[in-house]
Amino acid sequence: MSIERKLNEVLKGIVDTYPDTADFEDEEDIVRPYAVTKTRRFGSKTKDGTSAGTYAVGVFLVTDEHDEAKRLEEEIRAAITGMEDRTTNVSFMDSTTEYDEDEAWVTEMNFEIKLY
Repeated sequence: MSIERKLNEVLKGIVDTYPDTADFEDEEDIVRPYAVTKTRRFGSKTKDGTSAGTYAVGVFLVTDEHDEAKRLEEEIRAAITGMEDRTTNVSFMDSTTEYDEDEAWVTEMNFEIKLY
């Protein structure tokens, strides 16, 4: 299973989640809270199409309230670190929460995930 599908599976019960390829420029009716995920693979791809490798994963959470941002951040962090098993290693790197010009709280969370 791809890293993107794994992320969607663990986050779907917490918050609506979109890939970073989604176009939000013209979308005014997206309901908060929501999250956008971004994955970047390091290293070379193999010919067999395996998803093994090291991934930098960013989760960008958008909420209306600061308390909601902090609560959902904890839930998301627990869900993603809970993906760890014998073939998956997850490291939480850092997070920041800021109030942006769209009058929303945006939390950026960064993880490193290794799939074996």
